[in-house]
Amino acid sequence: MVVLNPADHYEMKAAVEAAVKYQGPVYIRMDGKALPEIHDEDYRFVPGAVVTLREGSELALVATGSTVHEVVDAAELLAQSGIAATVVSVPSIRPCDTKALLAALKGCKAVMTVEEHNVNGGLGSLVAEVLAEAGTGIKLKRAGIMDGEYAAAADRGWLRQHHGFDAAGIAAQAREML
Repeated sequence: MVVLNPADHYEMKAAVEAAVKYQGPVYIRMDGKALPEIHDEDYRFVPGAVVTLREGSELALVATGSTVHEVVDAAELLAQSGIAATVVSVPSIRPCDTKALLAALKGCKAVMTVEEHNVNGGLGSLVAEVLAEAGTGIKLKRAGIMDGEYAAAADRGWLRQHHGFDAAGIAAQAREML
């Protein structure tokens, strides 16, 4: 099954167009709220591709869907304290160009994934497998809903802060990793 999680309306439009053309099951995780633009009208979505939004050498922040906005903001907070973070968006969980994903992460000392659901079986698991199979030894932290916990029915800002994957929480955890 193809699994897509777009970060803004440009990516959503392109993901839906790709899903219509695809022969087989496709799951698109859609956000219920308007999201700021990450891309512009020239953006071309390619199923499987990873998108590096910012280059850095110390830490990679990897996210999917609406949490991409949190890691973009966290990278800016980290930059203000002298930490250069790579920001990688993974709009296509399956398929995923794992070679390109590994290439985006390989030069960093640590990697943190951020997702708005259980950390098992999603982006965090995908990145863990890619890093482990390549034998990188790169430190990994998965932020999201931990196993055995459930997302509360609450305001998005409160929920993300509660689980530690708002921009400030991401930046704080990233600093601890380094």
